[in-house]
Amino acid sequence: MNYGKKLVEIRTKNNTDAKKIAEILGVSIVTYNRYEKGDATIPLKHLNTFCNYYKMSIDYIFELTTTNCVVNYNKEIDRQVMASRIKEFRKENELTQITLAQFLKIANGTIAEYELGNNIIATNYLYQICKEYRVSADYILGRINSPVHYK
Repeated sequence: MNYGKKLVEIRTKNNTDAKKIAEILGVSIVTYNRYEKGDATIPLKHLNTFCNYYKMSIDYIFELTTTNCVVNYNKEIDRQVMASRIKEFRKENELTQITLAQFLKIANGTIAEYELGNNIIATNYLYQICKEYRVSADYILGRINSPVHYK
């Protein structure tokens, strides 16, 4: 997953320095630079804040779409909506929790925790699901309300 280039592209296109974005995210400049370089995975809460700041789609950051803006979106990630949509996605694709866990190379119980809304899905797992199954990250996270499937 190399969305760091997208973070840099968006930030520089909008004439924002990295220090300002680090402040907005509430992280150190060193941490933010690691996100941009791909040395660290940006947590979804920070990615969501970044996208909210630029009024932009997570799907655009994940390179699922070339449309960079999103309208009428929810600014917060809703754990319960996310939980039900992960389960919905899994069932639509005829995946069991075990097969999804195997695909993501994680413990079976982790999928259950996501589907119960106990944990927000990790950025890299969401990215893998969205890329492989061409489903919208914004939809899964409850940022938008209409399901989107990419070709």
